[in-house]
Parts: sequence; C-alpha cells; structure tokens
Amino acid sequence: TIIWGVVLIALLLCCWSVFAVLLINPAVQELEREGYWANARCYSCAKAFSSVQMAMLTLCQQLVVGEGWSQLNTPLMDERPETSVFFILVMVSTTLAALNLFLGAIVERATEARAISVREELAKKDQGFWEASRRLYQICQELDQDASGFLSFEEFKCGFHTNPE
Repeated sequence: TIIWGVVLIALLLCCWSVFAVLLINPAVQELEREGYWANARCYSCAKAFSSVQMAMLTLCQQLVVGEGWSQLNTPLMDERPETSVFFILVMVSTTLAALNLFLGAIVERATEARAISVREELAKKDQGFWEASRRLYQICQELDQDASGFLSFEEFKCGFHTNPE
C-alpha cells in the first residue's frame, strides 16, 4: 500500500506539473523577457516550468528537498501574486497526500501488531484452558475412590472435604 501511495503522490505531482506549465510558465517567461531572472542570477529559473518534466522536477525539488523556493517561487509570487494560489494549492495537496501516506502506513502496522497480539492472547487462553482441563481430570481421578471412571455424589462430597484443591 505504501508503493501505491507513492504512485498516487507522483501522479498528483504530474497533474500539478501540467497545470504549472499551463498557468505558471507564461508568468515565468514574461519575467524572463523582462530580464528578471538574469538580474537575480537564476539562470535555470526560466526553464523551471517550461515542460512537464522540468515542472515535476522543480516541484519535487521544492517540496521534497525544500531547495529553490526562495530563489524561484518567492520572487515569482512577489511579481505575480496570483501564482501564490497555485503554489499554496500544490503545497497543501501534496502535504496532505504525504501525511495520508504516512498515517496509512502507521495504521496498517498498528493493525498488524494488534492482530498478532490478539492471536497470542488467544493462544495463551487456549493453553490455559487445556492445562486447567488436564488438572481437573487429575483431580476427578483422585476423587474416584472405587476407580469406576465416574464420580458419585458421595465421592464428590468426600473429596470436597478432604481434597485441598
């Protein structure tokens, strides 16, 4: 299930990358035409959202590693405030997906541990039941004075008064 969660997050990032190429790249290219990225000495910023592959790499780099946020996104949001909505949505959705993945893994492990604990507890109870049954059988054999294989009321009453168990 963890693998499927990672695949889901990768697909989510891929979808956001397509939107980044359509929505963010025009703003990035406009800033490139104005010479903003050259002045900021960010030579890779102009290509950051130029294709889905580059957008996915950029988003992974920013969200997973945390690198390049201040160099690319902060100036972009300062110059084009409408892009901040996109980046907030990307951060919230991927963070929730990752949190869901981690929480799912924790719950799955806890459920497995609980199942193992219940099985062990049942095995202990079962063992205790069979030990008690064997001991009861031994006590009944001791109380059976005539060795008939059956306890009469008199044998039971006599054993009640004489047997310490």
